[in-house]
Amino acid sequence: MVDRMKWVESKLSTVVDPSLIEVHIDEKWFTSFHRGGIVIVPPGIQLRPKAVVSKRHPAQQMFLAAIAEPRREHNFNGKIALIPVTERVVAKRSTRTRNTGDEYEKPITLTKQRFLHMVKTLVVPSAVSRVFEWSRTIKIQMDNAGGHGGGRSDMAHGTLLELQTWYQCLSDDEKLALCPFVPPSRWPLIIFVSQPARSPDLNALDLGAWWSLEKAVGEITQKSDEETWIEAVQRRVMEAWNQWNAEDKCCKIFSSLKLVWAKIKEVNGGNCFVIPHQLEK
Repeated sequence: MVDRMKWVESKLSTVVDPSLIEVHIDEKWFTSFHRGGIVIVPPGIQLRPKAVVSKRHPAQQMFLAAIAEPRREHNFNGKIALIPVTERVVAKRSTRTRNTGDEYEKPITLTKQRFLHMVKTLVVPSAVSRVFEWSRTIKIQMDNAGGHGGGRSDMAHGTLLELQTWYQCLSDDEKLALCPFVPPSRWPLIIFVSQPARSPDLNALDLGAWWSLEKAVGEITQKSDEETWIEAVQRRVMEAWNQWNAEDKCCKIFSSLKLVWAKIKEVNGGNCFVIPHQLEK
């Protein structure tokens, strides 16, 4: 509660800097179908059965996302990146979709080292390429989950320190390799921060973006017999991301986030309040 209070007080007392952009990053599993739930069916209507590989272990794919508050004056809609969390492996046996020895992308969970690699090689270049023309400072905010190197570990002296040291030691050649179209002299200052523990309401993705994107994904079905369920999940989520009205949704989510800061201050850092969403207004 003390950390949450300090966090929101610093946010509410900070003067808005138009050259600063705050990028929120987080990850989420998307599954091929949702287990459980109740469906009310009118009389005489029969539900169409849905074939799945396993109802206990549905096909699922983790995605790492990065969004920011839109800036209409700079034609920036808030989208930074949506990245499948996978590793490239070689098939050990033949199936209907691949042969023995074929390489394919396998869904995995995040570890600290993989998270660091994705932030360095994918999230940071995506953020720099989107905002370098008008932003002088990028602040990348993450939670302290175990997959980020948090949990029982010290984020400040672990993940955050490693990322900050990596950025400060980047040479011009390395910057060009990461962002070929951005001159090294135009790179913004990048700062890495972690939000207080047990505070998903302080991250725009957890506050509303994941829910909005999940609604946009809708039902996931296989496109053809050659497509696996994992590939169907990846395809459908990326299609929803490309079609997602990020500017409108992110504006409402970040407006809600500012109201959440005020609510947290009212309850002295607690979470006993109704989140004042503006998603449907």
